[in-house]
Amino acid sequence: MKVSGKFRTRLHIVESNWLVGEIVDAVVTDASDQLIMMYDGAIVPCVGVSGSDLDGLDVEVTGEMQQSKYGTQLKAKHFKLKMDEEAIYKRILFGGFISFVGEKTAGEIWNKWGKEYRSHMIASELMKVKGIGATKAVDIELSWLDTKTNIDSIILSLRLGLAAHIARRAIERWGEDTHRVLTEHPYRIIEIDGAGWATAEKLAEEVDADPQSYDRYVYATEYVLKNAAASGHTWQTEKQLLKELQKIIKEFSADRWRQALNSQPYERIVEHKDGFTTSRMMEVVNTITKRILSISQSAEPLKFLDEKPEYVDDTQWEVVRHVMNAGVTCLTGGAGTGKTTALRALVEAAGAAGYAVTLMAPTGMAAARMEDVTQLGASTIHRGIGLRPGTYWSESGNEINAHICVVDEGSMIDVSLASYLLRAIQNGTHVLFSGDAFQLPPVGPGEFFRDLITSNVVTTVKLTTVYRSGIDGITINANKMRKMKNRGQFDYTLPGISLMNAGSIKAMVKNIEKGTIVLAGFRREVSEANNLLQAKFNREPRHKLNKYLTLSLGDPVRVTKNDYDLEVFNGQRGIVKFVESSVGPEEPAVVVEMTDGREVAFTKSESRILVLAYASTIHSSQGNEWDNVAVIVPWSNNKFVVKNFITASLLYTAVTRPKKHLTIIQLHENAMKIYESARAFDRRQTMLKEKLIKEKDTQLEF
Repeated sequence: MKVSGKFRTRLHIVESNWLVGEIVDAVVTDASDQLIMMYDGAIVPCVGVSGSDLDGLDVEVTGEMQQSKYGTQLKAKHFKLKMDEEAIYKRILFGGFISFVGEKTAGEIWNKWGKEYRSHMIASELMKVKGIGATKAVDIELSWLDTKTNIDSIILSLRLGLAAHIARRAIERWGEDTHRVLTEHPYRIIEIDGAGWATAEKLAEEVDADPQSYDRYVYATEYVLKNAAASGHTWQTEKQLLKELQKIIKEFSADRWRQALNSQPYERIVEHKDGFTTSRMMEVVNTITKRILSISQSAEPLKFLDEKPEYVDDTQWEVVRHVMNAGVTCLTGGAGTGKTTALRALVEAAGAAGYAVTLMAPTGMAAARMEDVTQLGASTIHRGIGLRPGTYWSESGNEINAHICVVDEGSMIDVSLASYLLRAIQNGTHVLFSGDAFQLPPVGPGEFFRDLITSNVVTTVKLTTVYRSGIDGITINANKMRKMKNRGQFDYTLPGISLMNAGSIKAMVKNIEKGTIVLAGFRREVSEANNLLQAKFNREPRHKLNKYLTLSLGDPVRVTKNDYDLEVFNGQRGIVKFVESSVGPEEPAVVVEMTDGREVAFTKSESRILVLAYASTIHSSQGNEWDNVAVIVPWSNNKFVVKNFITASLLYTAVTRPKKHLTIIQLHENAMKIYESARAFDRRQTMLKEKLIKEKDTQLEF
């Protein structure tokens, strides 16, 4: 194995089953964050710590040598930075704490003044540094003044061993209170994005926190519940919680845990009849429940011309009638059943009667599709309600005061987004949630759309007649996935569908035509396909923006995280119109033309939320449609993966993305056979359905 990179970090191995007391040099490979120890001429990976977090630092590592299938490894349990004043201030300069100072600029400043740079952070002095002009010098000076206000918290964070990016986020969240939070309530670090329980335990050890403190038990419980939410669950049973807590807390005491929950000053953890949830999640579910019932009861019937157009059937016209008369209505149906036709009829009927209609969808492409069908402007939910970063939708958000609000792709809406949306929709508005309840549940927690339908507290119209079945092999085969029998037995003789037995991603790529979107269930397959498809279809020069992203002019990209300043949101897509890697930290490195026609400029740092989109995961494809789609059939021989990941709704979501042609790709012989007995959906623990039913029943009693 060839290791490239510079010798950067000195590792002091202070506890292991061999190498005791040895001092070894380590390098960081160019290809990853992996720390590689060079010991006696042998390469020994150090796992459990990030190379970029230790760059250039003196570190004490506590760990254990172990044998794995990859060979000998040092498994780091925790590490401690050995930082003097010079190392700390170098870390501040290079660690991103000062805006407008990237790695190159930081290097120029350090080379000129070393640790004395602190006395030169004024514009007139900074202009003496190579690459810093007048405007940038002023920007750096102002940023340094902001950094100095939190310097004690920054120094403490670094001395305590926090990674630079976590320290920055902690200071952004807590400001001047950071010092108190880290020293008095170290377990609160789990509130920071990217900080796991290991970070919390290490921090608590550094500040000598009581290992049997109530804080430890409460925040460990919150950490487990957050992880459960990341898997879609809004609550956990006591048995589930205790099982996970015993994994992360040594010498766990169930009695102490119960005492801690009973003594919470702010009730971060809430117990209900079936189990436990966070106070934030309980508030979200309660908000949805109250708003659904309030909107349902406040809407007055809307008068309209009740004459069915020829292009809709009786059931589709029932959708229009229900929306005009009820406060909240759900519309669901499989592929080809005419949901968009019903939406078109609703918009036309409302327009003819002079009613204002607001159209929204979770993704930009879904919103654009609504516009095409209805010839009326549509937006993403985030933009429509003015959702900004923070815990709650607030007065700064937009109120929805239209007569009718239509929200498409309801299956993609998690409970958090639903609560924001329903806060924004004002009483008196008639709301229609439309979607396919058989599709995958949302990426976030809960399954709002399915719970709303199955609760029966609002009217639901189900479209069942398939209109394209005579000529559309995609629709016929997709709707097989909705049935209990013969789900995996597709008919490849029908128009619009074909089968490819590829054997490997590389073999598959050879037969993929330009313009075809590849969907896969596993990220590793998506990553490999993206790299190979980029190499096949794009010969433009490559620009490496970070260790994960290399782009060329014309590449398709996808946004993976909301950025409210740039007004781009998770799932949005676009085409690269400009890319340049050799730019300053605050200069545009990428310009993307989004599907809504806007051109958005990303700096190098901002481009971290972009990924190549020749191929995508099935989950991220929701709300999108393309002419030609190739689906790599998710398959595994691992029983755990099959039990917890493989569902009929997963493949169904994938095969309903194409408009013209679907290619089913089997990397394993008879991969489709696994779906003949696959369960329909993920098994998610949600409490919205029960809350809606209970609240509705309570109201009926009075």
